[in-house]
Amino acid sequence: MKLQTAWTRLVVVIYLVTIIGACLYVPSYMGIPLGGGSQRHEFGYRWVWDLDASQSGYGLLVDYGRVVLEVVSLTAIAGVLFLIGSFVGGRKRENNTTA
Repeated sequence: MKLQTAWTRLVVVIYLVTIIGACLYVPSYMGIPLGGGSQRHEFGYRWVWDLDASQSGYGLLVDYGRVVLEVVSLTAIAGVLFLIGSFVGGRKRENNTTA
């Protein structure tokens, strides 16, 4: 498989943009103090620059497990797209050779 095909460049660009987005828009829990030492957790996706620990007495907890799962699944999808591109490229070369 050539490294400079249009398909490869497209897959790499989409992959990098998605990975950067997944690493900047993270799942997090915000601990809200309820008094008496108890707290409630609110889950949501937040931008990294919005993670301000001074919003509550307990701060924010980032769920890195979900971030890793997102990155691994995106890597698997990119690998499948590379395989599809190599199969399609191989078929095109076979058709051009026999013609």
